[in-house]
Amino acid sequence: MLSLKTKLGRYPIGLTWENEELLVAEIQKKQGGPSCKTLKIPIPQVFNIEGQLENKTLLVDSLVKIKMERGWKRRKTVIAFPSKQVSLRFFKLPGMPLKDLRQAVAWEAKQKYGLDKNEYSLDFSILTNTAVGRNDTREIVLAAVLKKSVTDLHEVFMAAGLALEAIDVASFAFSRSLAGNLPSDTFSGNDLVLFLELNIDYTQLIFHLRGHVIFARVITQNYLNRSLTPGKLATEIQITVGYLKTIVQEIVLKEIVVGGLGMDWGGLCSLQDELGIAVKKGVPGFGYLAEPFPEPSFAIALGLALRGFAGDVH
Repeated sequence: MLSLKTKLGRYPIGLTWENEELLVAEIQKKQGGPSCKTLKIPIPQVFNIEGQLENKTLLVDSLVKIKMERGWKRRKTVIAFPSKQVSLRFFKLPGMPLKDLRQAVAWEAKQKYGLDKNEYSLDFSILTNTAVGRNDTREIVLAAVLKKSVTDLHEVFMAAGLALEAIDVASFAFSRSLAGNLPSDTFSGNDLVLFLELNIDYTQLIFHLRGHVIFARVITQNYLNRSLTPGKLATEIQITVGYLKTIVQEIVLKEIVVGGLGMDWGGLCSLQDELGIAVKKGVPGFGYLAEPFPEPSFAIALGLALRGFAGDVH
């Protein structure tokens, strides 16, 4: 059920949780182009600080009530795991047929990262997709989540009578909602893009290469905390880019797109000066939807609803 793949032309309802609210994003097809309807629904606190489900029964009851009130009986939904629960790995493998590649990815996950497929739900994307040859390589993005976490959420939605199309990753959804703020040629070659999520209780660095998330880091410091300075954030970014260059030496960080509740943080100009790289504010849904655009707090829910949009990035 953990899925990095998309189905073009389908618009599920995007659902995500924030404190004691369910954030909903629903794409509506209109004559002037698709638009997004958003909604915040109060729900009990059923997740802990790490985003792990603690009260399945209470969540089922809440979803059943919401389903009946909103008329979602036949609508497909997509939810996301918080980035803290997802292990993302980026690595290279020799070119080989897809069947062999699946086995090689599972071996790599277990031997190098301790991610046993018997304990974790694994899914992967291929960045490069050239013909198999002696010198070919595949650039792989692997996502892993504990199977119990996947099973718990799937059972909740089944019990609530909701059609769960997929469980995505929050960092993928966030960057998907902001990807339209960049020109399409950004997602090619060795240009690296950083989607910077600034929220009230964390900061997340989400790195994109050729239209795919390849790495994500969560920093506990946030824009409301004075300990997060532009200089310290610039250092964290430089360290992470240095690590990614050990895998793909030719990559260059070209641009930073900022979203989240802290997108108006006063330190952005200083961050741009520290790095010498363009920093721009991202508008959720820009390039995909007709105005008005959703507010920043709905970026992840919108990114889930946009799964499968033509030109989608992961």
